[in-house]
Amino acid sequence: MKNLLNICFLFAALFATNLSAADCCYATESVQEMGRIILREGTPVHLELNEKITAAKKNIGHTVEFLVRNDVVVNGKVLIASGSSAFGKVTDVERTKACDCNACNDESSVLTIRVESVRAVNGTSVMLNSTPHTVTASCMDGIATVNIGTTVTSRVRNNSTIYL
Repeated sequence: MKNLLNICFLFAALFATNLSAADCCYATESVQEMGRIILREGTPVHLELNEKITAAKKNIGHTVEFLVRNDVVVNGKVLIASGSSAFGKVTDVERTKACDCNACNDESSVLTIRVESVRAVNGTSVMLNSTPHTVTASCMDGIATVNIGTTVTSRVRNNSTIYL
């Protein structure tokens, strides 16, 4: 009777973990690794800026905070939760000292930001790639500004192992 129960548990484990009968001898190792999920390179992460950034007040290297707009889900598991913080940097700032609209070439200031990383649900820092987001303000518009809520899509830079 005890052997029959052990066999039932083994088959239940096989079906619960989607293992084939050929994998039965590795069932124990696979069950232990079930909490490990790979977040693949290139997975999109949709973000929005969590603060107003202006060329007048920020310098190159200033840290910029974003929020994740949608859960990033792999194999039915949320790896990056909506509302999580992501971080980037100001990568370029160009300012004119005074704007004489007759003298300038219709450019008053330029501001560029780039996303760098996000936190997974387990606290792991996941590196991101993004296209630089550049805003140019004309003399008529004033100072280059990236407003709160501006949306940016970045992608996971390289495969990241997330342990749940």
